[in-house]
Amino acid sequence: MSDVATWVKRAEALKPASQLFIDGKYVDAASGATFDSISSRDGRLNAKIAAGDTEDINRAVAAAKRAFDSGIWREMNPRDKKAVMLKWSQLILENKEELALLETLDTSKPIGDTLAVDVPGAARTIQWYGEALDKIYDEIAPAPRTALAMITREPLGVVGAVVPWNYPMIIASWKIAPALAMGNSVVLKPAENSSMSALLLARLATEAGLPDGVFNVVTGLGAQAGQALARHMDVSKLAFTGSGATGRKMLQYAAESNMKSVQLELGGKSPHVVLDDVADLDACASAIAWGIYYNAGQTCNAGSRLIVQGGVKEELFARIGEFIKTFKVGDRVAYWGPKGAKPRFGSVVSDTGNLEVIVKLDGGIEQKLPKVNVTKKIQATDTNWHPQRKYPTPILPKSTGAGAVRNDLLLKKKITDSATRQRLHRALDRAINQKRAKDAREFVVKQTSKGWLVF
Repeated sequence: MSDVATWVKRAEALKPASQLFIDGKYVDAASGATFDSISSRDGRLNAKIAAGDTEDINRAVAAAKRAFDSGIWREMNPRDKKAVMLKWSQLILENKEELALLETLDTSKPIGDTLAVDVPGAARTIQWYGEALDKIYDEIAPAPRTALAMITREPLGVVGAVVPWNYPMIIASWKIAPALAMGNSVVLKPAENSSMSALLLARLATEAGLPDGVFNVVTGLGAQAGQALARHMDVSKLAFTGSGATGRKMLQYAAESNMKSVQLELGGKSPHVVLDDVADLDACASAIAWGIYYNAGQTCNAGSRLIVQGGVKEELFARIGEFIKTFKVGDRVAYWGPKGAKPRFGSVVSDTGNLEVIVKLDGGIEQKLPKVNVTKKIQATDTNWHPQRKYPTPILPKSTGAGAVRNDLLLKKKITDSATRQRLHRALDRAINQKRAKDAREFVVKQTSKGWLVF
């Protein structure tokens, strides 16, 4: 489907599920509380989502534990569990347009991306673990003839999963698919910015044959539902993706409760390293631009730093600048079709406000830049844009001229001999692996009389 008017009409008529999904059915929050799900596309109300709290987490964990203890899923024949997982994956693909639309309204992705990337990505993940389910073997360890040492893989019990707002469906699938494949029960807490697709995923899982209570979704605020899940004494493992600050709290909650195992994915800074002998500057510029601007820059592994050798710096920056001119910003429901004339970026998920940028200049001196607004409001005269929302503004940092800010780390000496280049590569490896700088996100490589050093 590529007709923009049709997508817009469907978006306006959509009536998404808004209740918690516990023990195989939709239920209201125990308190009756809700929160507003606001479309970042045009600011309209998507739905009033149930605001789960500690009591709802208790209900969901109890349902998950009952299902686990009963063995209805844990002890099911692997062949039958595989069939359920594969059916679930197929149902996701059969409902891809509704799931894609929910994801588009919740996040900052064009409908073309959610159709081509997010929904198929989640379906493939569930399919992969379904296919692997009957191919997981235990082991017999080397032992004397008088002994038998066995290594068996057993499910843990109830697994809690807390996922972020930027890739809600994909990251949820990364957590729930392997947990379910091993026979665990799951309680998922999606981000309050992007809860709608998770609620539909749960219903589709039940339709595929997943027993009641095995997969539950509790929507709500992180400080309430998220913390309650992390502290729950009957949760055996917690999988969390989000900020470093919240990740530390998850470790704290686990330590203060039942010492549950915690798996953290906390983002970070991901530099692109470009040396003078780069073979294809156009491909390099494309990879750098997409790496930082895909999903409106809202990606945990966005390539937000460049380490560029001086010989290619100016030409590379020029090509990146030309490349990002082709990026179109606008209404995300406008379909990204094969002719490529529609927007590649939509509005950001929420108003990010002003950001304070700290860069390191030559000599390692930190300089705080004036706070800048990284979003802009769009003029109402363009029909592809909604003036009520804020959109990302692709900005290429200045690299020359008076007052230019050096936010690229340069290796000024051109390297020609292979031995020196190998030493440089080793220095870069040390910088990346050891993160010796005071701020682990920043480092400088320089050549001295003692060789290549990392600061």
